[in-house]
Amino acid sequence: MEDESFSDFDNLKSKIKKENDKILFDESVKCIESGAFRAAGILIWLSISESLHSTLKKMAFKDSEVSNSLKIIEESKSKEMEIVNQAKSNGLINEKEKDQLEAIRKARNNYAHPTNESPTKKELLCSLNSAVSLVLSKEPLLKYSYADKFISSIVEDLHYFEDDESLVDEYAANFIKNLHKDVYYHAYKELVEKIENIFFEADNNFRIIIRRGFIFANKLLNSLIEHELIENWDNFWEKSLNDAKITSSILFSDINIWEKINSRSKNRIFGYLIEDPMRNGENLSPRYFNQINQLYLNKYLDSNLRTKFVEVINSYNYESLEGLDLDPELYFKRAINDLKSRNWHKQNPALNCVLFNGIDKLDNDSKEILGRNILQSAHGHSNVSRKFIKDSYNDTLDGTDLDYYLLKGLLFEIFVNEENKFRFKNYQLFKILDMIIGHIDCEKLFGELFLVLSEMKLDPSECNLILEKLNKYDAKDNEYVEKMISIFSV
Repeated sequence: MEDESFSDFDNLKSKIKKENDKILFDESVKCIESGAFRAAGILIWLSISESLHSTLKKMAFKDSEVSNSLKIIEESKSKEMEIVNQAKSNGLINEKEKDQLEAIRKARNNYAHPTNESPTKKELLCSLNSAVSLVLSKEPLLKYSYADKFISSIVEDLHYFEDDESLVDEYAANFIKNLHKDVYYHAYKELVEKIENIFFEADNNFRIIIRRGFIFANKLLNSLIEHELIENWDNFWEKSLNDAKITSSILFSDINIWEKINSRSKNRIFGYLIEDPMRNGENLSPRYFNQINQLYLNKYLDSNLRTKFVEVINSYNYESLEGLDLDPELYFKRAINDLKSRNWHKQNPALNCVLFNGIDKLDNDSKEILGRNILQSAHGHSNVSRKFIKDSYNDTLDGTDLDYYLLKGLLFEIFVNEENKFRFKNYQLFKILDMIIGHIDCEKLFGELFLVLSEMKLDPSECNLILEKLNKYDAKDNEYVEKMISIFSV
C-alpha cells in the first residue's frame, strides 16, 4: 500500500525554499500523475542538479572558495556528477546524501537512453521525496572563506554595523544561520583571538568593535553548546583560556555558561578577572566585576570563591568601589564599622560608598542601623553625614520624605542606644523632629518611639535636659511633641 505522505505533493512543495525550484517540481508531479514515468525520473534529477548548481552560484557571491568550485564544474566533462561532488565539498550534502543523489542520477541516465527501463511510481515518489528533503528544502550554508571575511569585517571595519545592540544581535543570529556547523568552532576561535588582540586598546572605536565582537562570540559559543559540537569540553575551556584569557573569561563567566565549566577553569576565570587586578594594584573593571558579581548574587559561586570575592572587595578603598553594582553584603558591615570609628577620614568615604550604591538596596534593619550611624558620625564631625542630614531636611521642606527606616534610625539614635537603653543626643534634634512631623508615617514613627520609652527607666537629669530643649522648639505645640514632653516630665 502506498504511503500517503509520499504522494502529498502540496506538503512537499511547501518545503521548497526557492521559487525557481518549484517549476521543475510541478513538472515532475504532472508527469507522475499522467503516467509519464520516464520523463518524471529525468525531471526529478534535473530539479536536483539545477537547484544545487544555482545554490553554489548564490554562495559564490559571499564565499570566494565556492567560485573555485564553479570553475571546476565548468571544466568538468561530467558536469552533473561534478555538481554533486562540489555540493558535498561545500557542505550542502554529506557523504550518505551524496550516495543517495548519485543513485538518482544513475537511474536518470538509464531513463534518458534507449534502455527500455522505466521507474515505478513508488520509485519516483521516493526520488521526489529525496529531492525535496536532501536538496530543495535546504538553505545554502557558507563555510571558511565567508566566515573569515565576515569576522575580519567585524573587528576591522568600525562602520560595518550600526552601534545598536539589538541590531548587532540580529546580525549575529543571521551570520550563524548562514554558516555551516562545521565552521562554528573555527569562526569562534578566530573571533575570540581577534578580540583578545585589541581588548586593551583605549580608543573608543575599539570599544565599539569589542562590544559587538562579544555579541557574535557569545552567539557562536552557545551554538557550539546547543549542537554539541565539542568532543571534550574540559579541553575546550582550558585551551580557550590559554589562548585568550580575558576574552574567554568574560564569555565563560556568563551565568548561562558558568555551570557547564569545570572547577579548575572557574578558579582561573576568577583569578584573571578579580584577583589579578587586585594584585597588580589596579581598580576593578566594572565589566569584570559585573560578570562575577552576577554569579555571586545568583549564588553560582562556590563557598571558596564567594569568600575570596568578599575578601577582594574589602581590600579596595571605597572610592574604587564606586560605580560597581555592589550587593550590600559585600560592603555594609565594613562601612558601618568605619562610620563608628570616630575618624572622619574613614567615615566620609564609607557613607559616600553606601549612598552611591543606593540606600534602596538595603533591607529595613540595615537602613535603621545606617540612620543611627549617620547621626552619630555627624555628631563626630563627619562632613558627609552632616551634609546628608542637611540635604534630607531640605528635601522634606520640598515635600520629599526620607525613607521610614532611615528616619527611624536617626530618631532612635537621639533617645535610645542600640541596647535599648535610654540616652539623649542633642545633635540636630529640631531638624530631625521637623522631618518626622512632616512625614507621611509621622504617627507610626512617634508611636514606635513612645512605646520603647514607656518601657524604660528614664534618667531625671537627662529628662530635664530634653525638656529644656523641647520647650525652645518652634513646634512644641504639636500633639506628638506635647506627648513627648509629657513622657519626659517625670
